[in-house]
Formats: sequence, C-alpha cells, structure tokens
Amino acid sequence: METFYSIIYVKTNSITDEHLAVGLFLGGGEGPFFYLSDQRLKLLKHSVHKNTFLALQRHLKSLKQKIENYRKSNNELMLFNPHYSQEEFARLSKLTKGAIKYSDPVSVNEWLNEAFYEQLVQKILGEKIAKSSRNRPVFHLKWKALYQSNRFLDWDRDLPINQLSEKIKLSFKVDLVNHSKKTAVKTIDFNLSDANISKKKYELETIAEVLNDYKLICVYPTPTKKSAKSVFNSTKATLKHINFQNFSEFKRNH
Repeated sequence: METFYSIIYVKTNSITDEHLAVGLFLGGGEGPFFYLSDQRLKLLKHSVHKNTFLALQRHLKSLKQKIENYRKSNNELMLFNPHYSQEEFARLSKLTKGAIKYSDPVSVNEWLNEAFYEQLVQKILGEKIAKSSRNRPVFHLKWKALYQSNRFLDWDRDLPINQLSEKIKLSFKVDLVNHSKKTAVKTIDFNLSDANISKKKYELETIAEVLNDYKLICVYPTPTKKSAKSVFNSTKATLKHINFQNFSEFKRNH
C-alpha cells in the first residue's frame, strides 16, 4: 500500500498570513499515524490569544485521539486514504475558520511502519520521537505488516468472501488464500471484546463452509488475560477442523 503524508499548519497571523507547522499525518501501511509537536504547540501558545490557543489545541488533540483509536481498532475499512483525509482535514479547517490548514497529500513509495514514521517526523519537523512515547505495536498491525510483505506475493490477499461464493452476501475479507496449496488464513485476537471474537468466529466458520476442501489456518496472538485464555481454549475445542497457529509459529513456518 502506498504511503502518503500531509503537513498540518496553524495560521498564526491573519494579516501577514504566517503559518506554523505543528503536526504530520501519515496514511497507508501500518498507519495511520498523527504526530503533534509539543514543542511547536508551546511556540503557538505564545503566538496567539490564550482562548484561541486552547480551542486549536483541543481540536488538534481530538483529531490525534480519533486517528490513534482508529489505528488500534482492527477496523477492516481503510478510511484513512488520501481522499478521506482531505475531507477530514477540510472539515477541521472549516470548523476553525481556516486557522488549521493542511498540505495536499504527498505520496511516498515506501512501506509505512513506525520506523519510517519516526524518520519522516525527524526529516520534516526536525524532531525525534521520544522512546517513552511509543506505543507497543498491536497485533493487527504486526499481522498486516507480515501478510502484506513480499513473502506472500503468490497468495491472494484481502479476498472478499462473496468472491469465493455467490451464495454469501456478507462483505468480510479472507486475509490470505492460496488456491494451489488449498490453504486460507484468517486471524482472531482473543484479547479483544466478546462481540469482536464472536464476529470473527462466525467469519471463520463461514470460510470453512465455503472452502470446505481447503486447510483453514487461524492465526492468533498469545492470549494475555485469563478470560481470553478461556475463550481461546473453548474455541479451539469447538472448531477442531480449523488449524490454530500462534502468530510467532505462523511467521516461523511461512
């Protein structure tokens, strides 16, 4: 997936049309990421009226939280594409009467992961992200990085289930399908909510029914909570026709 970025500015002086770059948004790959510079916000604080600063800070931090929540949500919809992002930033710019602005998305032929995100922040804003502020990669981001990598070039990726059977009206995707090897792969994170797990289990059973002569592998992260371990054990006992493999095991074998 192509990486793109937009620089986020705040208009500090309506007379001289001065702007201050305060953040960087990146989409694609393992994104989205949104870096909001504390140093530049401190500078902004001394450049505009106090109430104006507080309002702008609130809008920017709200957007940052929205993006961070989306990144961790395991949502299959790729909402943060260049077009959607332009609409989102245009809405924010209009909401702040043009005080918050953004550059047009710039495409980069590079896979977006946390390391590239940090490199771009340093190159564009001249700031190094503190290690203490990093979030531990969540499972679905590590999984996305793996199955979108070159080692699975001969597999179909993100294949809609309704392309495998006209009878199925659902729209979820099978992560990996290799027709020559008659193997399909789907993931479940047992550390997530019961509703999410139930949905994924139903999807697994649907795939098993549609591809009944295929080997179906369920890749999962190690359950960390007691309740997650219990759900995992009961699911594995119930769905005996499905091959359950820990993420590390699957990565090692493929």
